Amino acid sequence: MPLVLSPDQERFVDEEMEAILNDFRYTADDPVGKKCPLGAHIRRANPRDIGGRGEVRRHRILRRGISYGGPLLKGDALDDGEKRGLLFIAANSRIDLQFEVVQSNWINGGEFLGQAGLGRCPLTGDHDGSVADSFIEAGATAPVIGLPRFVTTRGGDYFFAPGIKALRKIAEGNRFVPENGEIPFAGFSQGDAATPALFDLRRLQGYGQAILKGPRNAIQVELPNSGTGPSDKLWFIGRYQDVKTVLNNLNESGQLAFSVRQYSLAGRDITRGLDLIVGTEDVEPTQHTRNRLHKILYRAWNALEQAHPGSMEDLVRGLARSATEDALRRTAHSRRIDLVSDLAAQASYAIVAKLYGISGPAWVTEISASLPFAHQHVGELPPEWITSLMGKESGSPGLITLQIWSNLILADLIGNVQSLKVLHSFSRQAGAEMLNYIDAALLDAKTTPIESPRTLVESFVKIEKCSDIEELYVSSGLCEGGDWLPVYYRDVSAVLLEIVGTTMASIPLAFASVIEGLFKFHLELATLVKVPSDHVLLSHIIYEADRLNPTLGVRIRRCERETKLGDTLMKPGEWVVSLIAAANQDPDEKAFPEPLRFKLDRDIDRYLLFNEARSSRVCWGRDRVAMVVLQECVKAAARLHGLRRVAGKRGEPKKLGGITVSLPARFTEVATSPVEA
Repeated sequence: MPLVLSPDQERFVDEEMEAILNDFRYTADDPVGKKCPLGAHIRRANPRDIGGRGEVRRHRILRRGISYGGPLLKGDALDDGEKRGLLFIAANSRIDLQFEVVQSNWINGGEFLGQAGLGRCPLTGDHDGSVADSFIEAGATAPVIGLPRFVTTRGGDYFFAPGIKALRKIAEGNRFVPENGEIPFAGFSQGDAATPALFDLRRLQGYGQAILKGPRNAIQVELPNSGTGPSDKLWFIGRYQDVKTVLNNLNESGQLAFSVRQYSLAGRDITRGLDLIVGTEDVEPTQHTRNRLHKILYRAWNALEQAHPGSMEDLVRGLARSATEDALRRTAHSRRIDLVSDLAAQASYAIVAKLYGISGPAWVTEISASLPFAHQHVGELPPEWITSLMGKESGSPGLITLQIWSNLILADLIGNVQSLKVLHSFSRQAGAEMLNYIDAALLDAKTTPIESPRTLVESFVKIEKCSDIEELYVSSGLCEGGDWLPVYYRDVSAVLLEIVGTTMASIPLAFASVIEGLFKFHLELATLVKVPSDHVLLSHIIYEADRLNPTLGVRIRRCERETKLGDTLMKPGEWVVSLIAAANQDPDEKAFPEPLRFKLDRDIDRYLLFNEARSSRVCWGRDRVAMVVLQECVKAAARLHGLRRVAGKRGEPKKLGGITVSLPARFTEVATSPVEA
């Protein structure tokens, strides 16, 4: 008897009732899980209308469970020597898009069909009894935690069951060879509880190794047909020169060969139709937009620099250093530190609040409460859930809220390679809230007399009166009736959202990658940083550690013009996935000689962390902000003697939308000054 039809008691089933036992839906009949829990096995294994019928039907399987060993009757010994269990049998036409999606994404993924924060399946999930293994019952105020593993997989295999036509061909002696001579999806065992999706790390590593070792420089994968048009085709590339060419977007003739169309569409979706710099190109159709946004950003930054004594680098470095010093003082006694939230996030927030002028609101966004419960709005939560959250206020609401906004926006804009709908909805809400706050900050600055700008917000307001800014907008043709100021401030809001978001999310994410890379290769940071004042050395450490453990594992471009990379011809409309880890370890001596060694004498302009330095798409804030803050964070971490990750699951990095927000670590003592480190 389905809980959706009868949540409180079992009902008598006659012929009439049996006919309607399967006539129910989850989204339509039980959207918040008041009857059948949101994370229940039955909702995961057959989501019905969750995410839309078309989305679910593409991944359905025919399956049966066959028990063996006979029943264990009441009164029998608990262990009578018989082996008991279930044989799970499933039939699929595309195992990577059917069984593996159900097993990996829906059962063990922690999110399925846009429902985030639900953990693993309580019945068949890959649990180990930790606090993170939880399940929220229908109507519960708090989850059940510490779930053990209930199902143990003893073995399994994938089998090919040919149809009649294929059997006839086999009988005639025909062999079946993949079109490209290689199966693009690597094989995985049913016994693996983490069978990967298309962008799973293991799968991407397999592609990268195949490309670097094999005769071909690319692997093509065709996605399933959605029924609304031709199937999307993805090219995976991993050679350094190929990746550099694709990330630069332009071919040798200066034409647009690969675009960031997905960034443009996602950015407009997040910002109510505004353009972000990251979604524009150096050529048409977005060239003029890119030039305009760049000009007002450079103009405001230069005006701010002129208003401050000394260099902007010294100002950024001083703010970051003060924040990291405070973090070390706070954590010295406990000898425990969260390298992301205590160091990198605090340093980034100091720049955003004191230099940009965006300190964040005095309240914590409601997304922080609703996100763990897989809902977009706190108003959708059951009252008892809200009650359980009361009293859990943060001591720094501005920082927390900016972190959540920034991480969700960046995760959807850059990292949402699988286009998860729940991330779209959260990022839209985050973008709307953040733009409203930025607009309020600009309005406050516009109503306050400004002699000399102290922040970037004030600088944007100050340059409004410059004739070249007015001419830029009047001549653009964007202003109806000559009223150019509303258009200017819409651009300013978009620029501020982008640089605040990337500062708050990208810098901590990059720092986490650097530290994780050093941990992974057992490199002692205090030994590497022999001369803390040598910023070139610090930059080499950052770039080299990130090379071995990339911040973003994939970057996607859309092919706009027929282009040949090596022996691969890419056609318009096809997607190209750059495997950054593979490119960083390309054995080609022109890229990174001895790629598996940690070396601090490489050409710093060849690294891909912020795009290759010679590319026009290198990040605006790379040298102005990001590298300066990262250097100070590395310098501070180098003062932590005996720095090591916390053992077990408690030491694993925590992520929000794929962005690292926490990296717990321990240390033995703090050096009294950077010189001592």
